[in-house]
Amino acid sequence: MVVVIVGVVAAIAVPRFSNASARYRVDLAAARVATDLELARDTARSVSASMKVRFVEGSARYGSVATNPDALDIGPATPKPGFVSNLSGEPYFAYIAAAKFGSGPQVDITPYGVFDSDGMVLVTNGTWGGAISVDSKTGLITRTIFRWPAVVTSPVAGTPAPIGALLTESKPRNRTLDTTPDTDLDAVAANNVRVGK
Repeated sequence: MVVVIVGVVAAIAVPRFSNASARYRVDLAAARVATDLELARDTARSVSASMKVRFVEGSARYGSVATNPDALDIGPATPKPGFVSNLSGEPYFAYIAAAKFGSGPQVDITPYGVFDSDGMVLVTNGTWGGAISVDSKTGLITRTIFRWPAVVTSPVAGTPAPIGALLTESKPRNRTLDTTPDTDLDAVAANNVRVGK
C-alpha cells in the first residue's frame, strides 16, 4: 500500500518539478540577456564608445562588440570591450528564437548608453519562453516569462502583436548555427574579454 502511495505521489510530482525546472531555466536565460544588455549599455557609457549587441537567431549565441574601437584610448595589448555569451549549457539550456530591433537581430548603443531602437529578444527551451523588451525612449529593459508558444502583451508597445509577429518569424533551433563563424563575436571571444557559458 505504501509503495502505491509513493508511486502516485511521484507520478504527480515529477512532471511538476520538470515544468518548474524548465520555467526556471528560461527565467535565468532571460535575466542573463537583460543583464548583458545592461552591461553593454554601461560599457558604452564608461568607455564612451558605441556598442552593438548582436543575437544569432536559432542559436544560443549572442554578444557585443565596440563599433568604433579606434576612438578608445587603450593600448594595442588591451582587449577591446565586448563579450560573447552562450545559453546552450548549464543552467540555461535555452536558445534565441528571435531578435527584432530597428536594425534586425542587433541593437546599437550610443556612447551615451542610449539604445538606437525599441526591440525584443525571445529565448526559449521549447516549453517556456522569455521576452526581453528594450524601450529606447526610457532605456527600460523588461522581461516576461510565458508558456511557449504563446502571444503575450509586449511591455514596450503594450499590444499583443509583437510577440505573435516574432513567433511567426522565429527560427527553429539549429545547433549548427552555434559554430557558424561570426567575425566580430569570434574576435571578441579570441581576445578573452568575457566569454560566458
